[in-house]
Amino acid sequence: APTAPLRVHRPSERGQRVMRCAAKGEEVMSKKKVLEQARKQFKRATSLPRPDEAIELAKTCLTIALEEEAAAQIFADEQREKHADVIAVGVGVDLGGATTWSLDRLDMLAEEVRMVFEEQLAAVEVEGEEDVAARLEALPAADRVDLSQVLALKPKPKRPPGSPELPEAGPARRVRVELFPALMVNAINEVLYERHGFRRSQQHGEPREGHITTLLEAGEGSPVAMGILYTEVCKRVGLPVAGMPIEDAYGHYYVLWPTKYPFKVGGEEYLIDPYGNGDLLQKSEVCEVFSLSSKAIQPATSRRILASVLTYMRDAYWARAIGCSPEPALLEPLDLVTVSELEWDMEWDEGNFNLRRAVACAERRVHLLPADQQAQLQYALLQYATGDFETAWQELGVYLERGGGADENDEQVAVLMERLRMFLEFDVTQRPDGGSFDSAFQITDQDE
Repeated sequence: APTAPLRVHRPSERGQRVMRCAAKGEEVMSKKKVLEQARKQFKRATSLPRPDEAIELAKTCLTIALEEEAAAQIFADEQREKHADVIAVGVGVDLGGATTWSLDRLDMLAEEVRMVFEEQLAAVEVEGEEDVAARLEALPAADRVDLSQVLALKPKPKRPPGSPELPEAGPARRVRVELFPALMVNAINEVLYERHGFRRSQQHGEPREGHITTLLEAGEGSPVAMGILYTEVCKRVGLPVAGMPIEDAYGHYYVLWPTKYPFKVGGEEYLIDPYGNGDLLQKSEVCEVFSLSSKAIQPATSRRILASVLTYMRDAYWARAIGCSPEPALLEPLDLVTVSELEWDMEWDEGNFNLRRAVACAERRVHLLPADQQAQLQYALLQYATGDFETAWQELGVYLERGGGADENDEQVAVLMERLRMFLEFDVTQRPDGGSFDSAFQITDQDE
């Protein structure tokens, strides 16, 4: 019996202009061109020797999301052509609104946070003026302001929608944010979690929840997406923070902390949990839970944060492709043993799409972390899984040339490379389970 057609959300007008061919003959970019341009823009934005601090995190996340959305639409179109009467491809497509893709939504959230902060600051009685004065003296000379200006807590008047931005009230406003970081964090938490309802993902295994665009549109996202959202809002309101993604066998997490005035109570340092409604976590407990030393909690580079975004998406695609549970503790590891023992019982059309997207994520991770041997090995293994034996052989060679990894791994890699050499020498087009690939690595009817 035919299955229900895929629900395709109606894209915004901006999305239609970019992603769809206009009926009136307007010159617009094709989906494949969008994918290519997004990939090129990602590489331009992150290629060495570009300094890490010059990478615009939010904008680069948009290029990642744009490539994934374009790939999903291309695949959905291919399936419509193959199955004109039945569409059941399991790939969601939702381009989102113009404010999301332009990042205006982040600016709007930041403006709301500033208003809440000013209102809260005006409503509290400022205590510890001596401590505030001491902090002011510790600031660079260019940032110092009169104490009376800092304590003149007048809330910013509310503006009707669409009215022009009010000018900043000199350096005092910026300094107040740095002097009262806890109050600013409270304002951010109120806006993000209470007013707008941003929340953690309700399920594992959805690649799109790694996109900041999905988080802004649907309100749910992965730990790293939530961390990037929190960081970008902090940057816009003048609260400097550092962040660090944490990955282990039990999943992904993300922690933040103010860089100028860390949160400390009784000698204990606290971290912000953007995945847990902005709650504060004891740094010592975080280190204990994730088996980290205190010195290991260090600000992550933009490249490392982007790599974490891609890791989340790659793992989700990998789980879908091989049909295993996406739960972190149950996810089949992407390693030599798992790849060599794949049974290839996947639904090939969709399985191949998910594998190809996993490869694309792994390739971008190698670009971001060229010295990371584990990233190099996983990229090669995914190429092997798709049946691209020549690329897999070349990438495994790069892995060994750079020194390999564990001795046991190197022995297994050498065995796999010998197998691949034989495949290539005899022009073998068989999958590891005995099935065969056509030119597009699609399963044939030979063994059915």
